[in-house]
Amino acid sequence: MLDVRKSPELQAVILLLKTAAAPVRKEMRAGARRELNATWKPTLQQFAKTAQQQKVIVRGARAKVGSDNFQMLAATSRRSLSGGLNPATQWHGAEFGANPKRVEVSIRGNRRTQIAGRNFGPRQQRGKVAFPAARKVGPRIVAAWVNGIVKGLARGNKNLETR
Repeated sequence: MLDVRKSPELQAVILLLKTAAAPVRKEMRAGARRELNATWKPTLQQFAKTAQQQKVIVRGARAKVGSDNFQMLAATSRRSLSGGLNPATQWHGAEFGANPKRVEVSIRGNRRTQIAGRNFGPRQQRGKVAFPAARKVGPRIVAAWVNGIVKGLARGNKNLETR
């Protein structure tokens, strides 16, 4: 979580976003979204080590920009994988791992023990992909957000002058 009360520069950016004309605001948010996506997605790809993490966490990565805030999202894809796993709702195993559990299953009447959760790897409380990526690029993401807003402001003002 970022607290802008300690930074007058960030407060000025938020005030600018809130007071700009509607078409300029739209262009500023679009510019910020472009900059944030260009920073966030490659960082997630760098941290994702398995194909499962790529499919579950990285595939649904995007930036969400509002008039006074932004969010970096991962694992938002709602398209189910081939085994039926929905990344938007069942991403926890790929991000934090799982403790394997022995489960009794019955296949054609024959009971046997199966170990479930082995494919997620061991538990890791601080995360494996999105959380370490966010810790690493936090300051760069704030800089990209401000940079995108400034570029969007320039582009939006240019569009207003040509009308």
